[in-house]
Amino acid sequence: MPVLDSSNLVIGFTFIFITGVVSERLHLNLGTPLLIATIRCTVQLTVAASVLQYLFTTKNTLAVVGITGTFFA
Repeated sequence: MPVLDSSNLVIGFTFIFITGVVSERLHLNLGTPLLIATIRCTVQLTVAASVLQYLFTTKNTLAVVGITGTFFA
């Protein structure tokens, strides 16, 4: 299974940066919404990855049921 490392993040953020620069050059005013979306997405995916990593490595069945139950509540 491939691992997401810092070089992958740099490549992704480079594309987002280029998109922001093009947006400013064309006066589309998408720089701020793009920055907010990038930060929000990064935080959400980091939290989701942390929860899933814990969920897949834990041996506590009750914890797995509890975490899974919060997704369906």
